[in-house]
Amino acid sequence: MILSVLLIGLLLKKLNQPYFVAYIIAGILLGPYSLKVFTHSGAIAVIGELGLLIQMFFIGAKMDTQTLAKNIKKPVVGVIAQLVLSYIFILLLGLYQQWNWKEILLFSFIISLSSSAIILEYLEKIMK
Repeated sequence: MILSVLLIGLLLKKLNQPYFVAYIIAGILLGPYSLKVFTHSGAIAVIGELGLLIQMFFIGAKMDTQTLAKNIKKPVVGVIAQLVLSYIFILLLGLYQQWNWKEILLFSFIISLSSSAIILEYLEKIMK
Protein backbone atom coordinates (compact mmCIF):
# COMPACT_ATOMS: atom_id res chain seq x y z
CA MET A 1 0.00 0.00 0.00
CA ILE A 2 2.66 2.49 1.02
CA LEU A 3 4.81 1.49 -1.93
CA SER A 4 1.97 2.20 -4.36
CA VAL A 5 1.40 5.63 -2.82
CA LEU A 6 5.12 6.38 -3.07
CA LEU A 7 5.33 5.26 -6.68
CA ILE A 8 2.26 7.23 -7.69
CA GLY A 9 3.58 10.19 -5.69
CA LEU A 10 6.94 10.11 -7.47
CA LEU A 11 5.25 9.89 -10.85
CA LEU A 12 2.95 12.81 -10.10
CA LYS A 13 5.83 14.82 -8.61
CA LYS A 14 7.59 14.60 -11.97
CA LEU A 15 4.38 15.96 -13.51
CA ASN A 16 4.37 18.83 -10.95
CA GLN A 17 1.26 17.53 -9.19
CA PRO A 18 0.77 17.70 -5.40
CA TYR A 19 1.05 14.58 -3.26
CA PHE A 20 -2.59 14.58 -2.21
CA VAL A 21 -3.52 13.69 -5.80
CA ALA A 22 -1.37 10.57 -5.37
CA TYR A 23 -3.21 9.75 -2.15
CA ILE A 24 -6.56 10.01 -3.90
CA ILE A 25 -5.44 7.87 -6.84
CA ALA A 26 -3.91 5.26 -4.52
CA GLY A 27 -7.13 5.18 -2.50
CA ILE A 28 -9.17 4.59 -5.62
CA LEU A 29 -6.82 1.86 -6.83
CA LEU A 30 -6.53 0.05 -3.49
CA GLY A 31 -10.17 0.48 -2.48
CA PRO A 32 -13.09 -1.90 -2.82
CA TYR A 33 -13.96 -0.87 -6.38
CA SER A 34 -10.62 -1.51 -8.12
CA LEU A 35 -7.89 -3.85 -6.85
CA LYS A 36 -9.86 -4.65 -3.67
CA VAL A 37 -6.84 -4.57 -1.37
CA PHE A 38 -9.09 -2.97 1.24
CA THR A 39 -12.72 -4.03 1.25
CA HIS A 40 -13.83 -3.71 4.87
CA SER A 41 -15.40 -0.29 5.37
CA GLY A 42 -14.24 -0.08 8.99
CA ALA A 43 -10.63 -0.66 8.01
CA ILE A 44 -10.90 1.90 5.22
CA ALA A 45 -12.26 4.50 7.64
CA VAL A 46 -9.50 3.85 10.19
CA ILE A 47 -6.76 3.99 7.55
CA GLY A 48 -8.24 7.20 6.15
CA GLU A 49 -8.35 8.87 9.55
CA LEU A 50 -4.84 7.71 10.38
CA GLY A 51 -3.56 9.00 7.05
CA LEU A 52 -5.19 12.36 7.63
CA LEU A 53 -3.68 12.64 11.11
CA ILE A 54 -0.22 11.75 9.84
CA GLN A 55 -0.49 14.18 6.96
CA MET A 56 -1.64 17.01 9.22
CA PHE A 57 1.19 16.23 11.65
CA PHE A 58 3.83 16.45 8.93
CA ILE A 59 2.33 19.62 7.50
CA GLY A 60 2.36 21.18 10.96
CA ALA A 61 5.90 20.00 11.62
CA LYS A 62 7.16 21.57 8.38
CA MET A 63 5.25 24.82 8.77
CA ASP A 64 7.36 27.84 9.59
CA THR A 65 5.44 29.88 12.16
CA GLN A 66 7.34 33.08 11.43
CA THR A 67 6.46 32.92 7.74
CA LEU A 68 2.89 32.06 8.65
CA ALA A 69 2.69 35.02 11.03
CA LYS A 70 3.92 37.37 8.30
CA ASN A 71 1.43 35.99 5.78
CA ILE A 72 -1.52 35.32 8.08
CA LYS A 73 -3.97 37.02 5.74
CA LYS A 74 -3.81 34.28 3.06
CA PRO A 75 -4.57 31.36 5.38
CA VAL A 76 -7.37 33.22 7.15
CA VAL A 77 -8.99 34.22 3.87
CA GLY A 78 -8.53 30.65 2.61
CA VAL A 79 -10.18 29.10 5.66
CA ILE A 80 -13.10 31.52 5.57
CA ALA A 81 -13.58 30.96 1.84
CA GLN A 82 -13.41 27.20 2.37
CA LEU A 83 -16.07 27.30 5.08
CA VAL A 84 -18.38 29.60 3.12
CA LEU A 85 -18.06 27.69 -0.15
CA SER A 86 -18.54 24.35 1.60
CA TYR A 87 -21.65 25.67 3.31
CA ILE A 88 -23.11 27.07 0.08
CA PHE A 89 -22.47 23.83 -1.78
CA ILE A 90 -24.00 21.68 0.96
CA LEU A 91 -26.86 24.14 1.42
CA LEU A 92 -27.81 23.80 -2.24
CA LEU A 93 -27.45 20.03 -2.10
CA GLY A 94 -29.38 19.89 1.17
CA LEU A 95 -32.23 21.98 -0.16
CA TYR A 96 -32.43 19.71 -3.18
CA GLN A 97 -32.38 16.61 -0.95
CA GLN A 98 -34.76 18.21 1.59
CA TRP A 99 -32.37 17.93 4.53
CA ASN A 100 -33.05 19.87 7.72
CA TRP A 101 -30.74 22.69 8.80
CA LYS A 102 -28.86 20.50 11.30
CA GLU A 103 -27.90 18.01 8.60
CA ILE A 104 -26.85 20.80 6.25
CA LEU A 105 -24.67 22.39 8.92
CA LEU A 106 -23.13 19.07 9.94
CA PHE A 107 -22.31 18.02 6.38
CA SER A 108 -20.88 21.43 5.53
CA PHE A 109 -18.48 21.21 8.48
CA ILE A 110 -17.53 17.65 7.54
CA ILE A 111 -16.76 18.69 3.97
CA SER A 112 -14.80 21.77 4.99
CA LEU A 113 -12.77 19.99 7.67
CA SER A 114 -12.02 16.94 5.56
CA SER A 115 -10.28 19.08 2.98
CA SER A 116 -8.22 21.01 5.54
CA ALA A 117 -5.09 18.93 4.97
CA ILE A 118 -5.30 19.57 1.24
CA ILE A 119 -5.72 23.31 1.80
CA LEU A 120 -2.80 23.38 4.26
CA GLU A 121 -0.52 21.57 1.83
CA TYR A 122 -1.50 23.96 -0.95
CA LEU A 123 -0.95 27.02 1.25
CA GLU A 124 2.43 25.68 2.26
CA LYS A 125 3.45 25.42 -1.39
CA ILE A 126 2.32 28.91 -2.36
CA MET A 127 3.94 30.51 0.69
CA LYS A 128 7.43 29.30 -0.28
